[in-house]
Amino acid sequence: MLQGKKTHFTKRLFWGLLFLMSMGLVLGACGKEKETVQQQGSWRAQYEGLVFGEEDPYLTLGVQYYDRKIVKLAADRENNVFLYREGETVGSKLMENTPQDYLGVSAHWWLDTGRQIYVMLDEYLVLLTETGGEQYRIKLPGNAAALCRDGDGKLWAVLQHSERFVSGIVQIDEESQTAGEVKWLEEVVYGIASAGEKGILLIGAEGISIYQKEPEYLLHWTDAEYAVTGQIAGARYLSDKQVEILTPERTVLLTYTENTETEKIILTYKTTGICAPVQECIAQFNKENERYYVQTVICPDEESPYAFRDKVQVEIAAGIGPDILDYLSVQSIMALQEKGALEELSPYLENSNLEMEDYFPICSEPDQNGNIYGLIYGASPTTLYMRQELVGTGQGFCLESLLENLENYEGELCLFDGDDAVSILKICLAYSQDLGGMLDMETGKCNFTDGRLARMLELAARYRCVHRENSIEPSLNGMGVLFNFTELCTYVAVEKVTAQAGMVMTGYPTTNGGVIGGGEKTLYMNAQSAHKEGVWEFMEYMLSKECQLMIGRKSVFVSALPVLKEAFLESQGEYVGQLSYPGGFVKFEGVEWEEVTEEELQAFYEMMETMELYSEYTLVIREIIFEEAESYFDGDRSVEEVCELIQNRVQLYLDEHEGGLQKQ
Repeated sequence: MLQGKKTHFTKRLFWGLLFLMSMGLVLGACGKEKETVQQQGSWRAQYEGLVFGEEDPYLTLGVQYYDRKIVKLAADRENNVFLYREGETVGSKLMENTPQDYLGVSAHWWLDTGRQIYVMLDEYLVLLTETGGEQYRIKLPGNAAALCRDGDGKLWAVLQHSERFVSGIVQIDEESQTAGEVKWLEEVVYGIASAGEKGILLIGAEGISIYQKEPEYLLHWTDAEYAVTGQIAGARYLSDKQVEILTPERTVLLTYTENTETEKIILTYKTTGICAPVQECIAQFNKENERYYVQTVICPDEESPYAFRDKVQVEIAAGIGPDILDYLSVQSIMALQEKGALEELSPYLENSNLEMEDYFPICSEPDQNGNIYGLIYGASPTTLYMRQELVGTGQGFCLESLLENLENYEGELCLFDGDDAVSILKICLAYSQDLGGMLDMETGKCNFTDGRLARMLELAARYRCVHRENSIEPSLNGMGVLFNFTELCTYVAVEKVTAQAGMVMTGYPTTNGGVIGGGEKTLYMNAQSAHKEGVWEFMEYMLSKECQLMIGRKSVFVSALPVLKEAFLESQGEYVGQLSYPGGFVKFEGVEWEEVTEEELQAFYEMMETMELYSEYTLVIREIIFEEAESYFDGDRSVEEVCELIQNRVQLYLDEHEGGLQKQ
């Protein structure tokens, strides 16, 4: 029998792991000073949501194109499989008493013409009868992910390589019941469809292409204003200028538009990458705003992100550069802030319609001088769970207690999220703002030679992980786990499994003792921008409820949480009543997942209220520590030599910044 919502969520998790497209990118030309710009032809997206009948009692097996319509395959609790056409409330039965193996987490379903049912089971392709039996089973040289028939009616499959993150396509000989030679493409393909006499349409990580002997791209995602993200359920080739892509929740019609001239003022935005929800927000801003157009410039594939960020850093320091930048635009936001190259945003906030009490405090967290240079539009809180016997009964994180308990610990420890000593050292430092008291934020002095760091290094070497080869199942036997939360379900599930493992949330030694967050989803304004009013309009738009809901939209994986409290409660409230399940985890023995409650949503909300930003200075210093610690773990230097080397490097860094720590 099916296991209801638990099985449904497991199915979604698997498909998300297999078909996730992490981001879409936009490529534009730099044109900050131009009032009029001749734009290149581009691909634009139009979305339509899917509506099927009541599906609560059912397990969705797949959404696809069938008989020129969009259909959904679903199974009930008696393992009967039904066909639902979009817009219809009543389904037709395809199969009765389906064997459980065909309804498992790794089964991919596809309905062919004539109601033939194919199931892809890892390295096998199975053709089923209407009674659930097998007409044939074909061994495949890879894990099958998608099927289609070409213009000549031949059956093709997309395979995922078992060891490399690449895909291949292979033709199936149904008469001999064998697979032909695989054409490995050295990239990931998510969807496949017929392109008629032109060949096969491939939807991949690089873009959309037509395959005959080699892929020939219609578009790269860097050429599109918005790239498709999430699960790919199917595709339709309409012409070289129009392609429709199907996801489980909507269709995306991509249409190529010819060159057009716009009189809008161009706002340039340079960065190494922009996630898909933000791409959608930018596209919507460009559509709705009558005066301004945000033109993004993404680091090209052939250029190093570090070189790109260095180049932008120099541009801005020289008084030019893009109007808009983010945490990934340059190598050091801190350096630009010290040079006065970033616009101070407090006056804009005071004169805007934004009510900051409607947002979590981290949204506009000021520095120690009360100045605000960036607005955070998406939050990714991270906190630390430690084993109870290692941290004692006190509240929060206590480094001395941890070190003492570790030194006297007689058990065997391994770490969940790594297999090296540096990972354990990171747990000990725990993103602490003063690095366990070894860094004086007021005077800009450090002390890494008084024995505390040496104790951490020795303990990290003692308890370094034993590498678990070919294991994807998590272990919570370690001393501590750093968890990042981007959805309520994961937060609730982690609370459950860590409690079962004897761990407690210690947070970080922050002012509020809660969680800490990064600045990845932060926007900054170039102080030399000629169009500051337009940049601020864009920043305000990113904090609007419309954009905040896009950022927090429920999906298999999300990268950030809304900072607008109303949008946070609305988006995360959709999880209430559903089973918790920690994304990325495959199995925990003996864990019975329970429905998420309103009380747990409130606890998640309160955690967001405690969130603080970490200092960029601290991040740089931590990287120095981890870099030099490797020589001790490798046996090349003594612990005393390494501590002295770290002391000298960090103090030199602090001296070069002339007490800049006080500004943070």
